[in-house]
Amino acid sequence: MERHCSFGLYCLFLPALLVCVSSGRECTEKDSLLTEVSSYVNMPSECVLSCTAHTYREMLKKREVQTVRFNPTSPSELGQYCWPTQMKCGLGERLQHAYIMLPLHDRTQGVKDSFGLRPTFPVQQDLLLPQHRQTVLSNDCGLRFDVTSPFIASEYQPMFCVEIVPPLSTLGKVLKCPPFLVTTWQKQHLPPT
Repeated sequence: MERHCSFGLYCLFLPALLVCVSSGRECTEKDSLLTEVSSYVNMPSECVLSCTAHTYREMLKKREVQTVRFNPTSPSELGQYCWPTQMKCGLGERLQHAYIMLPLHDRTQGVKDSFGLRPTFPVQQDLLLPQHRQTVLSNDCGLRFDVTSPFIASEYQPMFCVEIVPPLSTLGKVLKCPPFLVTTWQKQHLPPT
């Protein structure tokens, strides 16, 4: 029963996910949310779909009113995970937060706090540590890293990339799915024209 319910939730949220798996920073009249999907865009992983369903379910319960977009990783060099910095968004929306989620296998619970992320493009020396404070995202999504500041700072770069520290090759198979970027947006009231 639970498996059918989860599949039903994925089907229910899939249209919303296809709209929300998009990419923009500052939204103006010339930007539009719906764009032609290019052929290289990865389909969302099972982890992205599950996180979407869990997050939207929590948002409905709490009556949260904001836009959450889930962005799969783009192909990149070995050991790096990248996302475009220019994202499409709705008119009047402003980026509030950017998180990278590491969906870990359940058996890796003991090593959760040993992970960090290091932005590699643009290069930054600071190691980002997992965040445990409450957010709009479901706790079932995986290990959460707040990358808002470095992501915003990379606005004029084509891509934002990170590497996982320590390298996954030293720890074995700990990721359930590739990392993904989640952005939250708040609608800004625009003055009448």
